[in-house]
Amino acid sequence: MNVNAMICELNPLHNGHMRLISRMKDDDPDAAILLVMSGNFTQRAGTAIFDKYERARAAIDSGADLVVELPFPFSSSGAEYFARAGVTIAEALGASRLYFGSECGDEARLRELCEITGSDEYRELSEAIRLRDPSLGAAAVREIALSRLVPGYSPDRTETPNDTLAIEYLRNAHIPCVAVKRVETPGASAIREMTAEQAAPYVPEATRRMMSESKRSDNAVLRRLIWENLRLRAIGRGQGEDIAGAALRRDISAFAECGGGLGERLIRLAGKAKSGDEFFAAAATKRYTNARILRASLFALCGVTARDAAAPVGFTVLLGATARGREVLAGRRKESSITLVTKPADMRESAAGNAAWLRQAGLAAFADSICTLTFDPPLDAGDFKRRSPYIK
Repeated sequence: MNVNAMICELNPLHNGHMRLISRMKDDDPDAAILLVMSGNFTQRAGTAIFDKYERARAAIDSGADLVVELPFPFSSSGAEYFARAGVTIAEALGASRLYFGSECGDEARLRELCEITGSDEYRELSEAIRLRDPSLGAAAVREIALSRLVPGYSPDRTETPNDTLAIEYLRNAHIPCVAVKRVETPGASAIREMTAEQAAPYVPEATRRMMSESKRSDNAVLRRLIWENLRLRAIGRGQGEDIAGAALRRDISAFAECGGGLGERLIRLAGKAKSGDEFFAAAATKRYTNARILRASLFALCGVTARDAAAPVGFTVLLGATARGREVLAGRRKESSITLVTKPADMRESAAGNAAWLRQAGLAAFADSICTLTFDPPLDAGDFKRRSPYIK
């Protein structure tokens, strides 16, 4: 059986995603639809508005056959590691083709950009731009370099996040890829601000129902937790060795995205700020976007190192499946290069003897526990360990 795959967040599932799923079905009506979906944390390093099991159920009820998790920390990593982990999982589960949305929708153009961004010339030019203006962030450096290397390249940086991911999908995929041009429609960020009734024209019925009935996560809680963690580090540093809390005095530059002085700057600002909102308002600069600051701060909270973010993904969690999806899994379990987890409570036991997988399982479980605090009232700390996939 062919398997058409998409890497996604579904935060929440909307008509733009449905257009991609429809295209996957039109291209091969007999193929199974596989979605590799971010878990409880998204690439912008926030919590998804609805938990991963609720979003997976909406996807299965809207036409997907199999939904598996892109686990933390990969789900909150930059485009390179996010895409590589997602592609690895899709291919390990037998994906025949990979579909993705794109602002430009031009696969040839995307492949050209993929080749250029992987070249020595691009790397050397990017480094020269960084040295010339250290205040520039990574996204700005990338766009300036591409504008000099690619004739006619002048995108609006705020409008091309999917193209950035598309380039990384192409770089990592060993299967055919299909770029589908995005259409003008309210996106996930706009829909998250709507009520279920307001969102109804822009989402499938399963999403409208989820928005009406399910608990929502509050990212304001996460931002407060992040600020409090950094503030405790600032306090701990001022107390010497006569108090407990050596972990809080650990070199913050050891955590992913916190190098180059950013981690130290965040601790300093957190110590001065009187609230999470004040901290994040002070932290944003031309060089460091809000997403980069949130990602670095989240990784510091969860203890994610650069090595963790760059490690090969070792497992995925089954979140939902139809009969056709279960048929796909039955044919891939023994052949897959990664482990499929169906019972999160058994994850650490399954990882025994594999230090790399045990480390990933621990990070993912800790992140899920933090996510439980963002609901009102908070969920039990072990709630996600006891969940079961949605089977239809």
